[in-house]
Amino acid sequence: MDALAKDPIVLDPTSRWFVNFAPDRCTIVRSFSEGDDAIALRISQFVPSSSLELMLLGHHAKLRAPSWRAGSVNFPLKVSLGPDTGVSAEASANQGSVDDGNVIIVSNLSFHPEPLSDFEPRPVRNFLPEDQQQALATMERIEFAGSIRRDLALNTGAMANVFKVLNDCTYNLMGAIGLDPDASRARSMPPVLVEESGEKMAREIQARYPSAAPADRRMAILRVRLIVEDNGSVGECTIIGTTNIDDFGKGVCDAFRGTARYSPALDAEGRPMRSWHLTTIRYMIPS
Repeated sequence: MDALAKDPIVLDPTSRWFVNFAPDRCTIVRSFSEGDDAIALRISQFVPSSSLELMLLGHHAKLRAPSWRAGSVNFPLKVSLGPDTGVSAEASANQGSVDDGNVIIVSNLSFHPEPLSDFEPRPVRNFLPEDQQQALATMERIEFAGSIRRDLALNTGAMANVFKVLNDCTYNLMGAIGLDPDASRARSMPPVLVEESGEKMAREIQARYPSAAPADRRMAILRVRLIVEDNGSVGECTIIGTTNIDDFGKGVCDAFRGTARYSPALDAEGRPMRSWHLTTIRYMIPS
């Protein structure tokens, strides 16, 4: 029985991929299985990037805290492209809930190492780097292990065209937000937050935590997309709520516009350019 309990739950699709090209994101959704096993997989991108937001919604979207991390609000989750492609990633996941079930949220899923700090430059890449693109041609499922209550495998079939749709969508999204898509994809350096500015930003964002939220046990994950001008100042600011942000977003953009300073992005010739920057804010209450 112990051996059987360790076998993953394997679910087949019950719908096509649904695509939603919204003004602030590109999203694909597919449903798997039915009844108590029903689960939905949602994958979103907000800018041209190899980093994805992934959400699982359903009965099996339940995390368990390892004993050594009891009380943590972030859980290590292993996501693999299977079977046997050799492509996998460790990500930090959060537990949530909706009216009809559980939700696992992975805000930044990337299948190759990238800088985690806003103070470090990161390249512009598609979903997978070139040396891993062949995995999309051979993969047939996405597998979840680690802190998930029960290992899970979703039989997705080939995903190459699915991720191409996402990459094409984010390319077009650059034009929709007023940037040159070709210049954005070809930039040699993204905006990099000036460290002194970042430390002040962290204090301001923390100070804007809604006063009633801890008592109500409310948490939120915010995606913030900035347009950084060629002089390093913040122009436009858009809050993209991964969760129901309620009053969590109040004043966040004011803080970025008033405090954040960046080294501007550089174009293909190394000249300062107007470009985008995406960051994540997590308002969490430790258990």
